[in-house]
Amino acid sequence: IRAAGGDPLAVLVAARAAKIALQAVVYLIALWLLWRLFGLAVTALAAAFISFDPFLIAHDQLLHVDGFTGITAFAAMLAIADADRERTRSARWALAGALAAVCWLTRLTGLVLLPIMLLVIAFGAISRRGLGAQHWKAAARAAGKQAGVALAASLATTFALWPALWVAPIATLGATLGAWRQAATTPHPYGLYFAGKTIAGDPGPLFYVFVALYKITPFTLVGVAIFAIAVLGRIAAIVPARARRSIGVLSIFVAVYSIGMAVGMRKFDRYILPDFLFFDLFAAIGIVGATRLLWPRRGVPRRVIAGAAVASLVVGQVALAVAQRPYFLAYDNPLFGGARAADQILMLGWGEGIDQAARYIRSQPGGDAAVVRTSIQPTVLHYFFPPTVTTGSLAMEANAEGRQEWAETDYAVTYILEWNRNTFGGVVPYLARFTPIYTVRIDGVEVARVYDLRRIPPPEWMLEPGNDGRSAVTGARQPRRLAASPTAGGLMKGHAS
Repeated sequence: IRAAGGDPLAVLVAARAAKIALQAVVYLIALWLLWRLFGLAVTALAAAFISFDPFLIAHDQLLHVDGFTGITAFAAMLAIADADRERTRSARWALAGALAAVCWLTRLTGLVLLPIMLLVIAFGAISRRGLGAQHWKAAARAAGKQAGVALAASLATTFALWPALWVAPIATLGATLGAWRQAATTPHPYGLYFAGKTIAGDPGPLFYVFVALYKITPFTLVGVAIFAIAVLGRIAAIVPARARRSIGVLSIFVAVYSIGMAVGMRKFDRYILPDFLFFDLFAAIGIVGATRLLWPRRGVPRRVIAGAAVASLVVGQVALAVAQRPYFLAYDNPLFGGARAADQILMLGWGEGIDQAARYIRSQPGGDAAVVRTSIQPTVLHYFFPPTVTTGSLAMEANAEGRQEWAETDYAVTYILEWNRNTFGGVVPYLARFTPIYTVRIDGVEVARVYDLRRIPPPEWMLEPGNDGRSAVTGARQPRRLAASPTAGGLMKGHAS
């Protein structure tokens, strides 16, 4: 980007704005479909729960695929449920196919929408035309037409929005599907922290059970519990018969998608993010349905109680989201102990708190001209440091280059993601023996530690006899001054003693 005369950060900002704008358009389509399927009350409550769900906010605001995958999968399934109800409207199936394509273009796990869509079409055509022999031909024609429209719309959308297919379709599909299969069948190379230990392989399906419990909000959980009781108990006052078919269609996605994620080798909490939009919707259906039991045609006090109960749930959801700012990624359900309890079970830390560590370093003498190495991706620090600060990785080798890097580093920043996963060899655990000069805590959990490397000797395994990274003259590390390097447009800095 720099070689083309551009500013990388400006490109990222523009891309993020475009992603969020497109996401908002898809969300508005989803709300319109919600209103058609379940009415205004459910739509309003579901919109409030979704809009102020900390787990969803965390990923929706990022320039990343998971938030957009979730909202497109949600909108596509609502479109499928709406088309299933409006069986004579081909345009409904065209919308469903197009939205499904946008989903799988964002993340290939969205391909699960294709068999679900065809299954709903087949089941809908057969169930509505009877099972007798005389109806099979009519059922097949109806299903074929709907499937043809949906597939044509999804293929056209896929081709239009994937320019690589215009040039090399076979090679592009082969490379993409091959990479996806490789990722799905192999665990993460750095392992996963789960249940208090680092796991090199698959942590098992129980991982996503804990993710669901810790990332859902207490208010959504209450609504989902009401919804589940009503569905299992067939309480028509809460889940009306006219809505059951649409709920069944939406539930297919939650079941199939969750099972697909559970059998995959590579697991992260965000991989089941699409489920949370459906959790919020099911919670809204349950809560709105429950208010009907307290909202008879007569009895104003009961109406007041019902309205106050719903309002309190919305206010609670909003307050929970506001209290989590600005670290939405660090949210964990307070009903189960919040972040302190989650720290013992799930992998935490995606860069939250690094801004505080950077501010502390900058507040120190010479902080704006320091050399900082970190266990996370060093590029994360670039958001919070001026170009006069040199950043690098703590992955130091036991050789002369590693000793030189240690000797030239002012501050080291270690992060919870690496010390929980036991990555970065011996540097991170070695530094853990020393007292940090600054510690960042979020919701009571340590997420980042800042060490003054000028006061910490290098580990023994890094040293050679007679070389400990200190000055041969005084035995103490000498003061240094940073000078701009001519490389990388002055963004990389070097030392001058």
